[in-house]
Order: sequence, then structure tokens, then C-alpha cells
Amino acid sequence: MSRRFRRPADWQPVLLLLGIMALLAWPLIVWRGSTNYTWDEQNYYVPAIQRIRTHWPQVDLSGDSLSATAPGFAHFLAGVSLLTGDSLLALRSITFAVSAGVLVTCWWYRPKGASMSLVFWSLAPLACSNFFIKSSAHVVTDNPALLCVVFALAGLFFAPPSWGAIGGLASAAATWVRQSSFWLAGPLVVRALAARGWSAKFAGLLAIIPSVLVLAVLWHAWGGLVPPSWREANMAKGTDAPAAIAYLLAVFGILGLPFAIAARPMAHWKSELGWPGLAGGIIGLSMALAGPNAPDYTAGHWGGYLWLVAAHLPAWHERSLLLLVLAPLGGAVIGAMVHHLRRSHQSGAALTWLSAIAAFAAASAFNREVFQRYFEPPALVLLAFWLFLSVGSASANRTDVRPLIALTTVQLMITLVTAHGRTFGLL
Repeated sequence: MSRRFRRPADWQPVLLLLGIMALLAWPLIVWRGSTNYTWDEQNYYVPAIQRIRTHWPQVDLSGDSLSATAPGFAHFLAGVSLLTGDSLLALRSITFAVSAGVLVTCWWYRPKGASMSLVFWSLAPLACSNFFIKSSAHVVTDNPALLCVVFALAGLFFAPPSWGAIGGLASAAATWVRQSSFWLAGPLVVRALAARGWSAKFAGLLAIIPSVLVLAVLWHAWGGLVPPSWREANMAKGTDAPAAIAYLLAVFGILGLPFAIAARPMAHWKSELGWPGLAGGIIGLSMALAGPNAPDYTAGHWGGYLWLVAAHLPAWHERSLLLLVLAPLGGAVIGAMVHHLRRSHQSGAALTWLSAIAAFAAASAFNREVFQRYFEPPALVLLAFWLFLSVGSASANRTDVRPLIALTTVQLMITLVTAHGRTFGLL
């Protein structure tokens, strides 16, 4: 997709999104109370930044990684803090600025000719997501990794093939910030293999080398995917993996429907379901049945409003009734969305988008901690980019933003309850 200079008026909606994000995040940025996010911040990331400052710019992977994630963002903040100071307010403000870049980058790659209303409401659910807001207000790695993911996916979906190096470098940066982001290598490989001509295929495959090197360096330093002290707590065993995939599909189920209906009315989706939707539903049901996935703190099945809802519903042989319903729904929605792209003569984009979800799910299966914060923001980015791929100037007048408005309203209410009501003792 070619880029051209945007008139200032074009930026008014994204400035509004950033304003909403700031209003939601700023009270949390200046708050000095304790939450689950401040626990990670004060016990892992801020101490790591202070440690790295003493020997910056040198990297000590065996000592700098105080958390289970790679030290890329801590190293970046340690360097910037030499100029800004290492006060908590300064570190949180920088994290907020990085998080704002997620919305700006997504906005930049909006489809040419699409209505500003549609693009605004496609990004509003992310801007109002309680997980995105809380991560933007605290010194954690979620949103910095997401920004790198957005750059990589934007390069995959919207940049010409000759820009494959951008996706590769963004993938490497994402892996350096959060090693689970290595999943981006999956769609990079798929796009490379789908390219025409051996030279294009070879150039595309070269793009994954930076992220492979980053992961290899981390593996060499740690002897595995996470530091040794975190291996028992974070690495999933065989029976743990299906729960993460089922939860991820459930997230796509509840979030994907509004995006699908925004692109086409529900009545029109009957022709889009067919065998792709059925196959996706069967995969979702299989994942929900494949292993225990009932809410369980000791098993890592907590952290997210779907777990809260599931805890109030019955379970069948340690299988959550909620996931038994939502995981097949998510699989069916994904299948229908892929089929829709193929019917729109975007087979390459459909394959790349599906491979991104599959690789994301595979990477999630390695983590025994099935937290919704790991799934929801990347899912919202993938869904927004699906809508961008689906909607062009020719079909913009057939879209309906009301489902996205409804989703944004729900997201905002959840944020006000979980990110503000609980934090400030209002609920």
C-alpha cells in the first residue's frame, strides 16, 4: 500500500484516540498504589533498569533479565533514562509514549479511501482495552513488544515485498523485547514462500535471520526460552498447551464478531461460513476438549475477565463450559474471515493473516500462564488489520460501525471497572 502525505484533518481522529487513551491512562501513571501491574513493575522491570544503568550500553543477559522476558525494553529505558532520569513518572511516561505509537502506526496503515469513522472505530476497541491501557501506564513489556509486532505485521500486509527487511527487523526487535514474539517468523516465512520468483522467496526468507539470531543469543545465554529461574513457573507442559490455544480462540470469538459484522451484515456471512468456518469450529472445539482449562490459579488459568466469567459457570471434566462455547466460535469466526479475504481475491493476504494467528497460537502454547493480557491487544491489532485488508474505497459504503461502537463501549466499561474502579478502591 503506497503512502502519501496526509492532510492535518486526516489526523484528527487518531488525535482523538490518543486523547482518550491519555485520559484513561494518566490517572494510573501518577498513581502510587499497588496493583498486579505495579508488582511486575517494581519487582522485575524497574530493578532491571536500575541494574542496566550501571553498565549501559553493555548487555549482561545472565544478570539483566530479572523477569521471564528478554531485557530489550529495560535496556532501552535504561539508556533513555540517562537523559530523562529514572524516576517512576519518567519511566511510565516513556512507556506511555511507546504505547501511543501502536495506535499511530495502525492509523498510518489505514486503507486508502475508507471512511475516517470506520478506521477510528476499528482502533477504538484497542485504545479502550483495559489491558492496553494498564500496560501503557506501567513499566512493563506488553505494549513495547506490541509496537514492534504492529510494525512487522504492517510490513507483511501493506508494504511491497521489497520492504520485507522491515518486517524482519521489526520481528527481531519484538523478540528482543519479548522472546515469545518470535512467532512473527511464521508469517514472514509463509509470505516469503508465497512470493513469485526464487529471488523474492530467498529475499523473504533472509528477513527472518535477525529474529533467529536474537532468539539464538537468548537461548545460548539462558539454555532455553526463558531464564533458568523462570523455567518451572513459565514453561508449559504437554497438557497445558491446549488451554492457551482455546483461550486465544475464545478471545477471537468475542472480539472478532463485531469486526466481521462491521465488514458485512450478519445475513451475508451465511455464504462465508461453509467448510472454512466449520473447520475452524472443529479445531476450536478440539482445543477446548484436548486438555484441562477450567479456572485454576495454580495452573496459570487466571488473569482476565473470561476467567472470571468461567469461574461462575460449570466445568465438565475440568473443561470450562465457557471455553467449550467460545473456542469453537472463535475458530469459526477466523475461518470465515479467511474465506472472506480469499473471496475478495486476496488469497495471499488471507494465508499470511491465518499463518500469523496460527504462529501466535503456537507460541502461546509454550507459556503455562494463560493471561488475557497476552492475547487481547495483539488480537485486536490482527482484527483491525483484517478489516483494513477487507475494506477499500470501493466497499467502504457497505460497512457498519455500530458493532464496533458497541464493542468499544463494552471495552470502556470494563476498563473503568478493572483499571480504575479496583485501582482507586471505588469497587
